[in-house]
Amino acid sequence: MFQTKVTQTEDRENSRIDIENETQLERLVRRCEISSLHEDDNDVNGNGGGSDENLYIANDIPLYRALQPLINSMKICGLFHEPILQSGVAVKGPFIADVDHGNRCRLGKVRCSLWSLYHLFVTCCLWMYFLRYIPGFWNFDTELELYLKIVHGTWIFQCSCNATIIYLACRRVSKLPKFLLHWHLFCDGTKIRTIHDRLDKKYLRKRLFILSGICWVLIFINIAATGYVSLSPTIPNYVQVFASPWSSYKVALGLLVFHAYSTAAWLFPIIFFIVVSLAIIKQFKKLFQDFTNNIIRNCGYAREIEEFRLWHHHLCEAVAIVDDIFSSLTFIAYLTNIPLAIFLLYQVLFLRLDSAVPLILHCYWIVSTTVNVVIVSWFSAEINDKAHSLLRIVHFVRIRDSANGSAFQMSMLVSKLTGPSVGISALGLVVVTKGLILTVLGVFATYFTLLIQFEMQ
Repeated sequence: MFQTKVTQTEDRENSRIDIENETQLERLVRRCEISSLHEDDNDVNGNGGGSDENLYIANDIPLYRALQPLINSMKICGLFHEPILQSGVAVKGPFIADVDHGNRCRLGKVRCSLWSLYHLFVTCCLWMYFLRYIPGFWNFDTELELYLKIVHGTWIFQCSCNATIIYLACRRVSKLPKFLLHWHLFCDGTKIRTIHDRLDKKYLRKRLFILSGICWVLIFINIAATGYVSLSPTIPNYVQVFASPWSSYKVALGLLVFHAYSTAAWLFPIIFFIVVSLAIIKQFKKLFQDFTNNIIRNCGYAREIEEFRLWHHHLCEAVAIVDDIFSSLTFIAYLTNIPLAIFLLYQVLFLRLDSAVPLILHCYWIVSTTVNVVIVSWFSAEINDKAHSLLRIVHFVRIRDSANGSAFQMSMLVSKLTGPSVGISALGLVVVTKGLILTVLGVFATYFTLLIQFEMQ
């Protein structure tokens, strides 16, 4: 009996040593992988592997460089700054070097700090722009003026929240910097995942130029339309709505600057979310296509199953990081746009509008809020659908034998696919799926029906 206890103790000690050795081995492999990636990038750029110039990693990531058309537009509007690698990881020669507390990306400490301060300043100004609006809710002359203040105040609140979400995403190491590094190492690198293709950066940059141009056009149109409605007598007392709690035309003219920044904060974060979602969806589609072709070529047997499982796992980890960044954006979109769309539709149907201009404004706001919710919901649901798409074919895979661990790898993949939903959530409360979109439509129809019945009574 004593010998049995000694044997069990030795087994536990050996298991502990094996786990420690495995952890050290994984760390060593991680260092070698990062070092190899960095050396490849330096060979392309013609730089040495151990130079101090390449200490900062964010600008060396191809996806980050491909996003430059959008990032530059967001910087101009004070909605983006260089991600900070605080207590993070940077590559320096064959080792992993800890980045100091104040280090930034390649642009330099001073320049990155200025962009960060400008981003923080714009975010604070947007919140002040919203807070000055609150006293105006208790000072109105007509019901239409109160309704317009509710609509405008809710929109400004959403814009302020969007700017804050992007600021925290750039500022915190666990958000945007972590996503960029993870994507470069495990989702878009030919050194580690030789089984799949890289994202088409040229295609992405072209689309970003187009989307950024559309956003700028919409910003100028929104400023011109708001200035015309505020400074002209088309809607009586609209200047009191726009410039609340003041009623001066000079104040309204000055607030157009804040309105421009608010419009940018309303548009650009959504475009940023779309681009990141497209990159993830494209990789999941490529995974599904390669996995299907692998089964067809091998007559129903899946080879390199571990590679496919790891590829899927790394993409799911990227989705988890993106969810940490954009779950608040999704929640704010649902919280503000759905009630606002119901409220606006109710006004159009039952409120007597004096002229065509208020009707056009209400219809424009209905379309804008609806499109906002549809875009966020659709791309979030597409990520969820593509993340679980392998379930359609994984049960057709035949396992020849379990000696090489294929059965174990397959069971791990099936467990991941049938486990908790992978996707973008609304503040971590519920993952957005296609079924949830139908639920949202049902909620919209239900509450609108209640409003109609209330009006009829």
